[in-house]
Amino acid sequence: MTQPLDHASPDAETDLIARLTLRLPPLPRALVRDFTQGQLGLRAMGLVYTTLLSLVPLLAVSFSVLKGFGVHNRVEPLLLEALVPLGETGKIIGTQLIQFVENARVAVLGTLGLVLLIYTSVSLIQKTEEAFNHIWHVARPRSLANRFSHYLTVILIAPVLFLSASGLAGSIQTSAPFTSLLTSVPGSGLLTLLGWLLPYLILAAAFTFIYVSLPQAHVQFRPALVGALAATVLWRLTGWGFGYFMAGSTHLTAIYSGFAIPILFMIWVHMAWLILLAGASLAFYLQHPEYLTTADGEARPGCQLQERWTLAVAGQVAHRHYQGGLPWDRDGLAQVLGLPCNLVGNRLELLEAGGYLVRTVGEPSRYVPSRDPDTIDLAGLLDFARGYPETPGATPSRSGGPTATAIEVRLDEARQQALAGLTLKDLADQIGAVGA
Repeated sequence: MTQPLDHASPDAETDLIARLTLRLPPLPRALVRDFTQGQLGLRAMGLVYTTLLSLVPLLAVSFSVLKGFGVHNRVEPLLLEALVPLGETGKIIGTQLIQFVENARVAVLGTLGLVLLIYTSVSLIQKTEEAFNHIWHVARPRSLANRFSHYLTVILIAPVLFLSASGLAGSIQTSAPFTSLLTSVPGSGLLTLLGWLLPYLILAAAFTFIYVSLPQAHVQFRPALVGALAATVLWRLTGWGFGYFMAGSTHLTAIYSGFAIPILFMIWVHMAWLILLAGASLAFYLQHPEYLTTADGEARPGCQLQERWTLAVAGQVAHRHYQGGLPWDRDGLAQVLGLPCNLVGNRLELLEAGGYLVRTVGEPSRYVPSRDPDTIDLAGLLDFARGYPETPGATPSRSGGPTATAIEVRLDEARQQALAGLTLKDLADQIGAVGA
């Protein structure tokens, strides 16, 4: 009887990769884990699809804006530069894209056509933000109004800044003073290197802008810059490798015929998105090294730690309330407490669901006590925390239920007795005494 083939399961492959990367330092191991778990690859593939739908409308909107600044002629060289790894195929794709953009007459689209054009352009930015929010463990996206204004800012202002910087770099490289320095200064080799590095520095600046502005999180400049520099280097190395592959892959044209150009374009777009997401993942781990020690990038504390962190978050918010300073937001609290952002966000949502905190209007969301902390009973707050999120909005019974043992009842009574008369104000005062 024929025996079925024994195929390795996905879990077995994941375990094998985990064993192979066990001896790596925490940071490379975390980056490998992000890619092997598949989420970054899946999101990159989704972004490829959105890019194919949104690229021409996005370029058309940016092209229309750049015309007003007189720098629209810089679009084609930069687009061709991004498609250099595709070789002659990249030139064909770039030229066709520019022709499509020039044929898209925004002025005659009408109201509905203009709305559809902007929506299609915004969709790419939205998908990118969702991918970055996943990397930064952000569960709550921006509000609709804030999202719309933020996306328009990215679409309208970012290309102007990027192309202006690129044009400035090109002007410097071809200017007479710079050329004379190259020929007259003894150490002109350094200037030549600087001129060669300028395009990559501009690309790194663009990546840094994306990493800082798109996620719904407070991204520090230094981690974003390091992630952008790493992504720029990886972009260039991958471009060289892909160009070498393209030079020796003439058989692809024979296999795919007329489909070879779009297939190669999609492969390169997928690789480009993977590089961009890899830089964002690196920036996240540099800013939040506490995630490096978890098994799968998610911290899952026990019940005792959850209660302790709930008190810490509530106490810090109440303490800032009495200090009269700017209310805490999620990222600020996470930095002060030294906890992962998603855990602090979960505690804040718990306290908000229980009616202990309220969220202020604006971005980022900040939290203040819903009432006088002197009237918030700590025992009741912890009782609610014990029942969240299994029974959100309900206060667990202090009796422990009919199945509670005598020991459980005694433990509950002892905790109630220890917390009797204590309020959130007392906890805030303790935080103040420790800080003093």
